[in-house]
Amino acid sequence: MADTKISELTELAASQVVAGDQLAIVDNSASETKRITHTELKKLYGNIVTGTPSSPTEVSAASGIAVASVSREVVFIQGASNTNVTITASPKIAAGANDGDTLEVFNFTSHIVKISMTSGVDGPGQLELGTGYNQHATFIWVEANSVWWNISRSNG
Repeated sequence: MADTKISELTELAASQVVAGDQLAIVDNSASETKRITHTELKKLYGNIVTGTPSSPTEVSAASGIAVASVSREVVFIQGASNTNVTITASPKIAAGANDGDTLEVFNFTSHIVKISMTSGVDGPGQLELGTGYNQHATFIWVEANSVWWNISRSNG
């Protein structure tokens, strides 16, 4: 295989790519070819989805909302143990990586998750997600202020 040109390799369809798949990448700073996983590459250019509507990620008052530091992430959440939760963690949402990173948080459960606009989150008033189904909020990371700015929210 060392003598095979990349153009002669069998093509892998996008639908067949999984998180652990690897790609060749030229590291110009080290003048060598290295590998990168699909998951790491997505952190640069793609979306990361955490949880699903039917199996959301639990958040607690102390844990806050974790993010993967990618350009765009979608997180489905619910209160820990299917209860209402007011997030008291500091920061409320883990820091972004770059100006303009986008985070969309969805709560498809009937349990309320409250986020006050303090400790790394800013925007108009307290945010409550979960008094109905399909509620979400969109945030943009503002590096100069080290905050997720709440730019939109829905009421289900």
